[in-house]
Amino acid sequence: APIAFAAATIILMMVMRVCPATAAPSEVVDLNIVAHQDDDLLFMQPDILNRYRQQGIGQVTVFVTAGNLRTDDTVYMRERELGALDALGQMGLMARDRRGVNAGTVHWTIHQVSYGEALVTQADGVEFPDLHAIFLRVPASKSEDGERIDRDLQDRAAPKVPNLGTLCNDSRESVAAVDLSVRYDRQRLIDLLGTILDTWKPRHVRTQDSDNPFPEHPNREYYDHADHFYSALFAKAALGLHIGHGHKPSVYWIYQGYVIAGWEDNLSLEEALSKARLFYAYSVADRQIGPFDVTKSDAPEIWSNWGGRESGYSKYL
Repeated sequence: APIAFAAATIILMMVMRVCPATAAPSEVVDLNIVAHQDDDLLFMQPDILNRYRQQGIGQVTVFVTAGNLRTDDTVYMRERELGALDALGQMGLMARDRRGVNAGTVHWTIHQVSYGEALVTQADGVEFPDLHAIFLRVPASKSEDGERIDRDLQDRAAPKVPNLGTLCNDSRESVAAVDLSVRYDRQRLIDLLGTILDTWKPRHVRTQDSDNPFPEHPNREYYDHADHFYSALFAKAALGLHIGHGHKPSVYWIYQGYVIAGWEDNLSLEEALSKARLFYAYSVADRQIGPFDVTKSDAPEIWSNWGGRESGYSKYL
């Protein structure tokens, strides 16, 4: 029989205030840094869920890019962010063994937080105050090879927008966040991530794969998405700042991305179903994917490629 996945209902509590991130939060957390709003779900789950459910460690997830498809596409950006919050809410419900259509309603307080000189959007769970999302909204890449976006919402030609690869490779480049809330250059983005790390002082840090360059892997056209690779490089540089400031996470995890599509499934049935519930919750909001049933043959390729497996390894600090 088909497996029913119920998405947690989200109610957003919009708080119009600026909160400086000056005092370190008292809670014990891990910090996950990913490029896109579904990357933690596809490549870091069920590790995050298991850590949260079994050990009670709070989770802060930083989404570096806006995940946009057009230069001025704040609508799709916010849809993907809502999907990320729905998945986090689903994780909170699952950790408390609340499932199904009557699992509950999840509320989020969304406000702008000042980390150093940058003002960014942060969502804090109401029912689950140990779950947080931080959205930096750097413009995403047009494609996995790191091509810059060059079309607007009306599908008209537009000047190519710098992305993570542009900032990483040229210290003179800068770019505004998709919502125009902050302007980034290479050092400012590193400093912002470093300040976020200093503020939360995480036990574990998880990033995407900075060990392997994204192009021309022998088994695939691209080893990984350029945004995955460059977000991980920025995270690694920020982690260096964090350690230099006298802080040291107990574990630094790196998670491989696109390349695991060719591997055998390594998750148990229970782990795969948990991961599917989380990704389904996200997919409801993402118009490029849409709600899906993993038991059907037409489940999206994005799920069949990465749904049944995970590969993370720890690095010595």
